[in-house]
Amino acid sequence: MPAPGRQGGGAPQGPSLNALALQEELDVREQINKKLKEALEEKARETDEQRTFFLEMETLLSRFVSSSSSPSHQQEEDKKSLTGTVSAAIRKLLAALDHAQEQLQQASECMQQLQQEKQQTEEQLARTRLSLHAAERECLRLQQLDKQRETLALQAQAQQRTLKQQALLIDGLKQRCSTLEAER
Repeated sequence: MPAPGRQGGGAPQGPSLNALALQEELDVREQINKKLKEALEEKARETDEQRTFFLEMETLLSRFVSSSSSPSHQQEEDKKSLTGTVSAAIRKLLAALDHAQEQLQQASECMQQLQQEKQQTEEQLARTRLSLHAAERECLRLQQLDKQRETLALQAQAQQRTLKQQALLIDGLKQRCSTLEAER
């Protein structure tokens, strides 16, 4: 007879809901990490390409300014103005690139943090699985004990019936002995 509040049958089938939820969370985080890493790598490539382009442009402009032969005063002013404007724009773009690289660094740190969280979640999942297996083993042990208890209870009932039958038989024999002694 099963204990109250427990159902008969086998051990729980499959992983627990908690383990499934943790695994699903890990899968989602892994996808996010993968996408973040791809975006981070793409941004880093773009940043490097832009930096190279601007540095080459600044080099070309500085060669252009230094290579002109005896320009007029107006041409000299135009070149200085153009060079100043382009240099300022390049510095501004380089500052933007530096800012973008800082953001990439922050994203990289964020990704490392997510990796650590993923590892911690995987460790927690492993511990949860171990706990689940231990609980399943304990459940099986309790079910076996329950079956043994039921078997022992049935054996005890059978022995009680046998004892009652033997007691009745002994009482009958005692009465017969009394009857036989009384007849002598």
